[in-house]
Amino acid sequence: MCLQGVISPYIPNLSHLTTLSLQGHNLYEGIPATIGELSELTFINMSCNKLGGNIPASIQGCWSLETIDLDDNNLTGSIPAVLGQMTNLTYLCLYENSLTGAIHYKEKDIW
Repeated sequence: MCLQGVISPYIPNLSHLTTLSLQGHNLYEGIPATIGELSELTFINMSCNKLGGNIPASIQGCWSLETIDLDDNNLTGSIPAVLGQMTNLTYLCLYENSLTGAIHYKEKDIW
């Protein structure tokens, strides 16, 4: 089954969600800023969609995140600096987008 459309801004209603796996669908527009309200989220995979726009800085609200996989979308803009401040983050995949900038983590560039 292939999901189509936009990611609902009401996703924070799933307040205890720990895994959000939406890869390989036909999702478009962007990642809703309300995603930052999912503080228990540890895993996001939205790769292989048609998501556009920026990665919202509000993602810092997901302070438990260990994995972010957003590859193969249409994301644009600067990589949010907050990604370098997420201390639990061990896997970050952003390739196949049109993102710019670097990630600064502990005074080092890792992107």
